[in-house]
Order: sequence, then structure tokens, then C-alpha cells
Amino acid sequence: MKIVLAGVAILLVASVVGVGVEDRRRVEEATARIERFAVKLERTKSVAPETIAVVSDLIRRYNCEQLSCGAVLEKRNHAARIHLQRAVFLSAHIEGL
Repeated sequence: MKIVLAGVAILLVASVVGVGVEDRRRVEEATARIERFAVKLERTKSVAPETIAVVSDLIRRYNCEQLSCGAVLEKRNHAARIHLQRAVFLSAHIEGL
């Protein structure tokens, strides 16, 4: 399961790399993917270190506080990033990392 999640995380990053400051559609897509990925991580009991590294990059890279986003997308993005951080923390905590 760890390898699968690491693979999903890598594909997630690869699919949304290159977001420009003005590319709102890309940020929206990244936010939607982050939301879905957080749900998947919540369902797992262990997270590979590679997945944690990729998740950290996602959280940093697709931060509407640093990009040009509208108010609605900014709130959604913030909630998605918090959800993803919580999912990683809980999975890592369960595993005992």
C-alpha cells in the first residue's frame, strides 16, 4: 500500500507541475486533487516517507496564500491543505513515525 500511495503522490505532482501565478484553472485542479488525495490518505494506515515528502511539496507549492487565487478558491485551498496535513500526520502517528 505504501508503494501505491507514493506512486499516486508522484503522479499527482507530475500532473500539476508548472502552475503559473495566473493559471487559476491549474490551481483549482491542484486543489481538487489535494482534496481527493487527503481522503485517500485518511483511509490508509501507513504512509511511505516518499509520500510524506511529496505531500509536503504539494502543500508548499499549491498554497493560495502565495499564489493569485480568488477568495473562494483561497479558502478551499487552505482547507484542502490542512486536510492533507492532518491525514499525513494521523497516518504517520498510527504507524508510529
